[in-house]
Amino acid sequence: MGDVSGLLRNDLRRLIPYIVMAPLAAIMIAMGVSLGTLIIPMIVAAYATCNLFSDDRGCGWLTFAASTGIGRRRIVSSRMLALLILSIPVAVIPAICTVMMSPMEDHILAGLGIGTYLTGIGYGCMVCFPRPYENVSPLRCMIGQFAFLATSVLALLAVDAVTGDVAVGFAVCVAMGFAAMAWTYVLAVDRFARTDL
Repeated sequence: MGDVSGLLRNDLRRLIPYIVMAPLAAIMIAMGVSLGTLIIPMIVAAYATCNLFSDDRGCGWLTFAASTGIGRRRIVSSRMLALLILSIPVAVIPAICTVMMSPMEDHILAGLGIGTYLTGIGYGCMVCFPRPYENVSPLRCMIGQFAFLATSVLALLAVDAVTGDVAVGFAVCVAMGFAAMAWTYVLAVDRFARTDL
């Protein structure tokens, strides 16, 4: 377990600068720009994921970690857990601010923000882990988020037609985000296991 906690601490230390985005999102929401609860998590998920892998590429961290005997599944789990912990200040807290400060119809944006962040870290890891020697653009990591948003809009239209309840729509967005993250985690583990380091 010590090997994974070391990997986790390393990633968390490198993610500290992204915490600055939480106050920015809160300020946007306080100023009435509820879209900040969606945009900030989306951007942070893509850039934080890409920058972690970019740093790894520069120093050969993934190759080193795998050569020390740490399983590749553990490496992927540690990275995703670090990014999941980052979701608290950059996705969950802005979502809470939106729910507390914005009109009821904006609460869906809070669910979309969390779901988009979860999808972003899962999809980003799925794209980056099998490419340890390539530079992956944050825009490429955002493709999964745009697909999630398109799917979520369709799901929200269905939920609105059936229930008309904003809380159900919020829950559906978050559940879809967790499902997308779990699915891309499995794909990331599988692809990373077949990657030549």
